[in-house]
Amino acid sequence: MTSILPILLSFAAFLLSSPPAAPDAIDAAAMGSGRDLPPNLLEPIPSRGGLGEIPGADPSLTCRRMLGSPASRAAEEEIKLIRRRWLGTRRDPAMRAEGMRLLREMTAPTSLLPMHALLREEKDDVREFVLEHFASLGSPGQAALACIAIRDADPALRRAAMRRLTIPADPGALAMLDEALRDTTHAVVNHAGVVASHLQALGAIPHLILAQATADTISPGGGAAWIAIGTQISYIANLIPIVGNNVATFQPVPGTVMEGVVLQIDGCVAYSYRVDVHRTLVAMTTEDYGQSTESLGYDPRAWRIWFNEVYVPFNRDRVAAIRAIDAAIGTKDEPAPSGS
Repeated sequence: MTSILPILLSFAAFLLSSPPAAPDAIDAAAMGSGRDLPPNLLEPIPSRGGLGEIPGADPSLTCRRMLGSPASRAAEEEIKLIRRRWLGTRRDPAMRAEGMRLLREMTAPTSLLPMHALLREEKDDVREFVLEHFASLGSPGQAALACIAIRDADPALRRAAMRRLTIPADPGALAMLDEALRDTTHAVVNHAGVVASHLQALGAIPHLILAQATADTISPGGGAAWIAIGTQISYIANLIPIVGNNVATFQPVPGTVMEGVVLQIDGCVAYSYRVDVHRTLVAMTTEDYGQSTESLGYDPRAWRIWFNEVYVPFNRDRVAAIRAIDAAIGTKDEPAPSGS
């Protein structure tokens, strides 16, 4: 067993000394990040069907699960009562403090998003309290903060919520990120790309690849556009008789007819390029892989080929190298058998 140790150590040293820009390079930084590599980065993107959830995401902490239930509706009524009695236009600090104390006791996941929705127009002290309250509640609070950072219409609120997201990403935040990257609203998906960058969520890379561009079918009534190439010919379409004393005449009604071709476009597809998602994707893959991926552009086919044929083998190689090093170190640290 001891004769294999020098070979394994030499192999590991060779991998660590390889240039980082080569497609099959495994440098020290990649080795470190490969220890907690999400499992979906070791498997190709399927050619058919959708993607699974981002690894580590808690499916119970999504907007759909945290809103619209009987519990969330009951929480809404309680929050409205607190706002009416203790907050609102009242300026007494003691009353406002009592209202925030009552809000602090509401820790159920189904009460968090309603709390933000009902209090987001309050004064800054209440808005700040709500975000700090969420930050103290673990995964449900992280899910609520991620939802605000992605879906709120106020950029200041989105930034304030994102500053409170923990790194590495919490399962609740990953669940909100996964849900948002599948959304059909372009602004929501773009904001999710920004949050993915902040969280350094490598497990979102396959989802970012598929979300960076989308084709939207447009079906307006009456045709989207038309092009006419032809000649218009005038003619007398009708005659209106005009009769007077010992006088009769006709008023001509001109008409036109076109001879040529008319091209009418009834259905078309608009491609939407989600810039923030693309920037996050390029930055994350370039940093993790060690070589720029900007040349892939927005081409989903090129990204799929790169991911399946270059990035997945690269990740498998560095995981194998880590296992070889760990095995070598474990062998070196093993105590010698007694009596040897």
